Formats: sequence, C-alpha cells, structure tokens
Amino acid sequence: MAEDLLDAALLEFAAHGFEGTSTRQIARRAGWHQPQINYHFESKEALWQAAVDKLFAELASTTADLFSGPPSDLAGAFAEGIRRFVAFSARRPELFRIMSLESTADSERLDWIAERHIRPRFEIIRDAWERLRATGVGATIDGVTAYQLIVGFGSFPFANSPAVRRLTSLDMSNPAAVSGHADALIALLLPEHRDLPGASARRNEPGSTDRIA
Repeated sequence: MAEDLLDAALLEFAAHGFEGTSTRQIARRAGWHQPQINYHFESKEALWQAAVDKLFAELASTTADLFSGPPSDLAGAFAEGIRRFVAFSARRPELFRIMSLESTADSERLDWIAERHIRPRFEIIRDAWERLRATGVGATIDGVTAYQLIVGFGSFPFANSPAVRRLTSLDMSNPAAVSGHADALIALLLPEHRDLPGASARRNEPGSTDRIA
C-alpha cells in the first residue's frame, strides 16, 4: 500500500475533517487517479482507518514502551516518553488535528479510534503515572490529568502553530522550540527530574523556551 497515498489522506483529513474531505482531493494531493483509490479501498472510511492506523503505528514505534519503563528508572523512562511524544507531535501535527475534529461529537469513527488506539495508550500512561506517584515522584495530580497534560499540552502548539506564532513569534518547527516545549512539560509533571541528561543544554540553545503555551 503506497505510503504517499496514506500521507496525503492524513493531511487532507487533518485539514478538512472526514466529512469535508473527498477521495478526489486525496488522489490529487498524492498524484494518484481516483479509480486507483477505489481499487484499493472499498470506501472513504476504509481509507481513513488505514491512514489513522499508519499514524498510530508511527507513534507506537517512536515511543515504544518508554512510558511503562524499567522499575529502576520509571521517571527517566517517563520523561523520555514525553520527549519523544512531543517530537512526534511536532513532526506529525495531523494526530492532534484529527483527534480534535473527531472528538467534537459522538460517532462510529470516534468509537473505533478510541477503542483501537486511544484507550490502550491512555491506560499505559495512566498506569505508569500511578506507579510513579506511588514512589512519591511527580506532581500531585492523578493519572487522568497527567494523560491530558501530555496529550493536550504536548501537541497543541504544533497542531496550532499559526496561532502560536502570532501570539509568541515562536517558530514551532525549530528543534530548540520543540526541545524547550518538552522540557516545560517535564518540569510541570516531574519537577524532581528537570535536569535529566540533556535538558539543561537544550534549554540554553538559541530559540529554546521553558514555556510555549
């Protein structure tokens, strides 16, 4: 299955939503002919599911099992999971955009994505956070709030980079801005581990910031 087609589908669905996207638009962006899409996918929804599966597979390969981490260094693994999630969100703002669009109303698509992709990740992060809190590490918030902070705060400035640029003049494609945003999130959730290896150096890079949004 052509990667360029699924990437084109992700960009279109993220920009226009499921209802506002046509397979003709996707074919044009990918450089395909629409009959080719009809040959590979029985429906626009089947194409949407394949594209979303691809997006979450990329996320899974990036973060792996970092959030659940080894018992000897749960905090370090959790912090690294945050860094990789933020970096992924910078590369793939389509994730937050698609989830924002799909989460505004109940639908079969929301049921599908929640059960297939969101709930398993939510449970991993929530449970890892609760284990951290049991050791006395981390901010005094529950696992649900920690998850919401990671996903929301971690993704927002990249999915909404035009608005962030107007407010702050920050270029969220700048690697230093990405690292600084990850540092800010770690500082909120894991203040005891603010100076994990590499964090101080990244904060001192030109263009870095401890707080983006």
